Amino acid sequence: IPYSVRVGTQGMSFKLGQSVEDMPQNPFRSACHKACFGPASGVAAPWTEFSVQFEDGTFQTYAAARQAFPADRSNLVGVRLIHVQENQVTRFDLGGAAAILSEKQKAGDVSDGFLVREAQNAGAKCVIKIGGGGSMLFCVPEPMQIPCLAITEEDGKRLLQALQGQNAFMASYVEHDLRKEVQKKRSEPGTVWVAIEGLHLDSVDMEHSLSRLIPRESTRLLVYEDYFDFFQQRKDQDEKLSPGQSKLRRILESAWKQLKRVGVADNPAQFGKFLGLAGQSCSFTVSYARFSPGSKGTTCSLLLSEVESLSSELGDLLQIQPRVVQAWFAHESVYLALMGNFTRIIEFAAPSLWNFLKCIQGEYFGWEADAWKIVKLFTACTGPVGLPTETWQWDDPTWCIVDEKNALGMVTKS
Repeated sequence: IPYSVRVGTQGMSFKLGQSVEDMPQNPFRSACHKACFGPASGVAAPWTEFSVQFEDGTFQTYAAARQAFPADRSNLVGVRLIHVQENQVTRFDLGGAAAILSEKQKAGDVSDGFLVREAQNAGAKCVIKIGGGGSMLFCVPEPMQIPCLAITEEDGKRLLQALQGQNAFMASYVEHDLRKEVQKKRSEPGTVWVAIEGLHLDSVDMEHSLSRLIPRESTRLLVYEDYFDFFQQRKDQDEKLSPGQSKLRRILESAWKQLKRVGVADNPAQFGKFLGLAGQSCSFTVSYARFSPGSKGTTCSLLLSEVESLSSELGDLLQIQPRVVQAWFAHESVYLALMGNFTRIIEFAAPSLWNFLKCIQGEYFGWEADAWKIVKLFTACTGPVGLPTETWQWDDPTWCIVDEKNALGMVTKS
């Protein structure tokens, strides 16, 4: 888990509440949590819509999902649409246009952030991304500096068919804040809220995180491929990335064999995704815990709120604000939750990690995290078990804080 736990100098305090309105932060109203919500939050109505006017005078309206990263969406009306065939953005003059890209024509080792950056370099003002199948919409989570609107594959086919042989431009764009509807779904009978003061989660390697180590030539955002390339080139040369100094490196070492076996370790988009998310410098406070009756027992959700951006303190103006990292993390988690086989594997192989991820995203997407496993994560370990068997384990005593299991995979010591 790429966080360290810290208790405030004044200790911790708790206060029971009757509803989320009694809590110090209300994610269903606060601006800092707004970008964490979206189509996966459980409300059927569209969060974003735009309409297109075609040259023949006809109009079509599309439900969409916007990107997680902040970008200026105030002047999209009037932007012309260009279908970028095979996502070959360098072959088109995209000056001031909305580039239409396709998920199905994207290579498996290329990230959305990289494609959008290429479109931006070619002059695009925004991107319309056609999904790879299914009726669900997902916010585009990756780092990008221009708007990116996702639509379903079915709507994409409808748009491209209407666009054949004629020009078109965006006629309207609107966003809907549906968080009040989401709030109703998180307030079931039997729910208890506990306000928490003094409990903080800090990202690992705070002062020498991966994002701080990568040199910048401009103010452009790093994409997953940038994190991958830098880590591959510097992991055995930069002392700050060594297992002795980097918690992130030790986490990666603990899972390296599995990452290699499934092909993630050599995939710039997939491995770079983990490096990017875990390589930020952020500090969060746990505002409250919500306990609710679930389908398999008591569930727990923790609301994290940004404490501050460390960029001003450490003099790095290029660091991503914690609230943006939070939205980025939230919408990337949606993709993990919907990867059927992967989800089943992680539920079996790393139940504590998976429940933690569901727990900190529970308010946004209604996921049920096992409260017992969350309590276990925040319970002090009673002592190390076993001896290190790999080099990196000598640098990190927390490697051995795991359950002991028998040959059948049943926990014998927790």
